[in-house]
Amino acid sequence: MKSISEIPRPRVSDILALVHSYDGVDPRILHIAAQRGTMVHRMIHLLNLGQLDEALVPDEITPYINAWRGFQATYEPRSIAGEIWFINDERDRGHLPYRSEGIDLVLEMDGKYWVVDLKSVSVMTAKLKRVYMLQLAAYAQALMDRAVDVDIPTLHHAGIVHLRKDGTFMLYDMTDDVMGEGIDFFNRLLKAWYTVHSF
Repeated sequence: MKSISEIPRPRVSDILALVHSYDGVDPRILHIAAQRGTMVHRMIHLLNLGQLDEALVPDEITPYINAWRGFQATYEPRSIAGEIWFINDERDRGHLPYRSEGIDLVLEMDGKYWVVDLKSVSVMTAKLKRVYMLQLAAYAQALMDRAVDVDIPTLHHAGIVHLRKDGTFMLYDMTDDVMGEGIDFFNRLLKAWYTVHSF
């Protein structure tokens, strides 16, 4: 068997693949959805930095940008950080190491600090919300472990901002699930992933 140090650090998406897969979905549809999601994230990151050239936003992405602007007008968030890559190697805190392709946003709203995941899926199903809750749990744990280079005094909330094709949005406050069973269940999945990959 391999030791933990011999196994490459899994991405959060690798760990979540233990409970969610896109088998049976047309690969072309997945590719288009992934491209759209990447572009939406990138454009919003640039917008938050004040660097977005509106002339370069494709027409099909504009409704998602408008949805984000609607979220901003409603909640008046202050962006602390965005597009944050990390490796959480804090084994002394009782869990195995993992890494992420990026936390979408850390925001301050009404004096509370949020970790936020942006989603542009067509339909937010109960199953997807559960998978996204585990993703947020991984991010929340990394922030609380100080494995992420973001200076916030404490993390209060975790949520999904669902940006819709019609230009509207929905904020799902997942804090209770994330801080309750989410982090514990994510760590059980993490342990299972290492068990499988140690052989």
